Amino acid sequence: MNVLIVDDNTEAADLLAELLADDYVVRTTHSGTQALKAVNEERFDVALVDIMLPDVPGVELAEELRARSPALVMIAISGSSLDELRAHQGARANFSHFLQKPIDFEQLAGLLSGLSPND
Repeated sequence: MNVLIVDDNTEAADLLAELLADDYVVRTTHSGTQALKAVNEERFDVALVDIMLPDVPGVELAEELRARSPALVMIAISGSSLDELRAHQGARANFSHFLQKPIDFEQLAGLLSGLSPND
């Protein structure tokens, strides 16, 4: 499974990529612009999208990613209240799952393993 991580916190994105690298093909980007370029260059199965990006709101980015790759499973990651995020109409429409920062890696691993195609 190919995973795209979009987070402007480079240390957090790189650590998450390192944790996932044993089981998945992972690419990190640190802005919405980089994420859109990555989706044009590669096929991803899952995108972990930070809601608070410096160049484009994560909800808007998710909408654009969905337009370019309709099968992409999108997971919102945010330090904000997940209840507030889930209440946002655009977030509900574009994200399948919501994770609060700091990300609970076991929760994420379980979520991703549930998305993996059966071997």
